[in-house]
Amino acid sequence: MAAKLTVNQGLCWCVLTFFIACANCLNSLPCIEVKRAYTEKGGNENEVPIQAISGDHLEVCPRGDGYTCCTRDMEIKLRELSAKEYDSLVDQSFRYVQSTFVSRTRKFDEFFTELLHNAKKDLHEMFVKTYGLLYRENAEIFTQLFEDLLKYYKGTDKSLTSTLDKFFENLLRRMFQLLNVQHKFDDVYLKCVTSKMDQLKPFGAVPQKLSSQVRRSFIAARTFVQGLAIGRDVILEVAKLRPTPACTKALMRMSYCPQCRGLTQTKPCNNYCLNTMKGCLAYHAELNILWNDYIEAMKQLAIRLEGPFNIESVVDPIDVKISDAIMILQENSITVRDQIFEGCGKPRTQSSGVRGKRSADNSTVGTPTPDHHGQPPITPVRQADGPQENPFGGKLNFGAGEVVPETGDAAEKKNPYDQHFVGQYKPPGGKNVKPTTAAGTSLDRLVRDIKDKVKAAKDFWIQLPYSVCNDDKIAAQPDNDDECWNGQDRARYEAEVQKDGVINQINNPEVTVDVNEANYIIEQQKIQLKIITDKLQTAYKGGDVTYIYTETVTDHSGDSSGDDDLETGSGFNRETGSGIIEGSGSGDGADRGDDEDYHKNKNHWNKNKHGHGGKVPTKSDPTGNKEKPFDFGPEYHNIKTTPRPVSGNNQPRGGNQNSANNLSSISISCLITLFTMLWAVL
Repeated sequence: MAAKLTVNQGLCWCVLTFFIACANCLNSLPCIEVKRAYTEKGGNENEVPIQAISGDHLEVCPRGDGYTCCTRDMEIKLRELSAKEYDSLVDQSFRYVQSTFVSRTRKFDEFFTELLHNAKKDLHEMFVKTYGLLYRENAEIFTQLFEDLLKYYKGTDKSLTSTLDKFFENLLRRMFQLLNVQHKFDDVYLKCVTSKMDQLKPFGAVPQKLSSQVRRSFIAARTFVQGLAIGRDVILEVAKLRPTPACTKALMRMSYCPQCRGLTQTKPCNNYCLNTMKGCLAYHAELNILWNDYIEAMKQLAIRLEGPFNIESVVDPIDVKISDAIMILQENSITVRDQIFEGCGKPRTQSSGVRGKRSADNSTVGTPTPDHHGQPPITPVRQADGPQENPFGGKLNFGAGEVVPETGDAAEKKNPYDQHFVGQYKPPGGKNVKPTTAAGTSLDRLVRDIKDKVKAAKDFWIQLPYSVCNDDKIAAQPDNDDECWNGQDRARYEAEVQKDGVINQINNPEVTVDVNEANYIIEQQKIQLKIITDKLQTAYKGGDVTYIYTETVTDHSGDSSGDDDLETGSGFNRETGSGIIEGSGSGDGADRGDDEDYHKNKNHWNKNKHGHGGKVPTKSDPTGNKEKPFDFGPEYHNIKTTPRPVSGNNQPRGGNQNSANNLSSISISCLITLFTMLWAVL
């Protein structure tokens, strides 16, 4: 009997040893997957325990009564990795909207600058053909006008009304002398001549109408591009925000604590992810109300630029409008001369030698001798292209096309300055053609494109958490709320999703946010948005707007990637600014091909706001965030910044998927079975 008991006891000890070893093997299985996942993130595999250990040492991940495959050093490194991945993830979330504002600011600036350049060139070519040497001798008047207009656009807050008044005063001085070459005028007399402009209206209503059109159109265009620049700068500045320590702790708990528990394939619950990201992006959401006001003001001013404030319809035919003014002065030259002589006194007559020399000079450019009134009519130079009629009486034929100013009764019946397309260049076929510039598009199409993209950026700041968590690489989908990581274990997440903004994070269970502390960068951008919104609204009403100096940012020179956006990662450093060029003008950065490739993706971000027509998902409407709010481009989904090494089902590679707690239960179950067997043997 004793021998039998000894054998039975030995057998029991063997079975007990076997099951204990099995239990230890089961505990070590998750660490194999954890080691694989850890090394894929760049960690040292020797830092991962061979088998699960007690979690009493953990500071971020839940300790509980179970086991963990993460040491304290691993936890510190994974927390740092979480912060880096968060930065990269936010960079990618900003990528499209950031590139949109950067590229459209540059495009509009290029368009406007080229529009002025083309208008200056067209006026020069037209006036050289029309007036010959008379124009060349006085070209500085017109050159100065375009220089003053460009200076205003670039930031000089000189009154546009004063600029146009000065131009027409100088034009009257020159024209009055040319029309009265038999008289001698000193500076005092010419000053008296210009003082009579408001009374005599020698150029008719052209100066007042042109001044009004130029003023409101230039103010609108300059403020509009300023609005784009401020929007661009706000995005670039907010992109510099770093996650708080509380945020990095929450990110690590969401992304890597399940891996430490052996749940390498389990994703965070969607609502858990939303609460985490809303806590991390709480300050970003503070911009949303002012941002939406700014977007609305930009949209309204864009409508003005498409219609009554269209800068293209003012600048492009400016040569014809100035020619109209000259025509009106010539037609009324006798009346104007007599009234000026009456008000300023009759000037002295030139000596015959001087007058004869002037007449001889003028005859070389086709100016006939004075008529019986003593007025030498200014007529266009005859060109080889074909016969030309008097420029002030009808059509000018310059070969490739024609400019048709209205005159006489026709001008009274159909006022050209009440139409947006009067004086446009017409090809021989007679159809109006919207001119294009080096920017590659006419104003109405460019503004429409900008308006659509700006409008799509509405609610951008409160969409950020959804844009992150609705990606199935980052978090589980909303309908999978049972088999997901809730911050403690693989189970349903019961906490309510918090609202947006800092004050609403006071009860956020995932991220501690100091609701009494303001963020300096955010507060500065709120001020900028308030200022530019006021200016946009003033420009919309046609009021004067002072200039805000901003730095023009263009794309980094180099090979085109096919997308009109800023490079991130190695190509764009948010701290040093490498990857962007700062300076005045449009810079020499290569145009990176526009961002039209984004539109080829049918999941484009501005077509999928929150996945349901722009509806923000709420607790009461859990289906509201089943789809992605917007797609930031293919690069966004290709980045390797997801907290899990692989995606897919919840099965581990090569074995069952179990947490350390589940392993403990299995071990206990094995031991119970063992003792049952021993009892039966005994």
